[in-house]
Amino acid sequence: MRSRFLPPYDTLHVSLIGEQKGGSLWRLERVLIFYSESLDAEIRVPMGFITDFSSVPRLPFMYWWFGNRASRPGVIHDWLYEKAKVQGRPITRSQADEVWREACDADGQDYLSSRSMWAGIRAGGWWAWRDHRKRNGYEPRFPDTP
Repeated sequence: MRSRFLPPYDTLHVSLIGEQKGGSLWRLERVLIFYSESLDAEIRVPMGFITDFSSVPRLPFMYWWFGNRASRPGVIHDWLYEKAKVQGRPITRSQADEVWREACDADGQDYLSSRSMWAGIRAGGWWAWRDHRKRNGYEPRFPDTP
């Protein structure tokens, strides 16, 4: 099966709950489900999950080019960074970032935009991955995590 968002849980339903440095926080009001071909697994993000979608630096032109372009992929990616597991199996940061790229493709993002945003995630996502690991009570153990 190809990577895709699975109906009827393929529509994003969120409500704004607050602001944080660099953006807004949103609560998922309905389950969001994505099938990842690379993991051969369904990723179910539960109702109530808090996300900032895709964090894009507020640097000149960066946000203009890439901001507000990958909301559903951002929710899936935030969930994977938070949990570092899919269906009880640990995943690496590299795998989470690959699922984000798959979700962008499934969401209809053009090739150049999705690959550019993916490169940004690979370059700067290590700090968020590390912070989630520490907050959840364990240090990074995967080889692709500094």
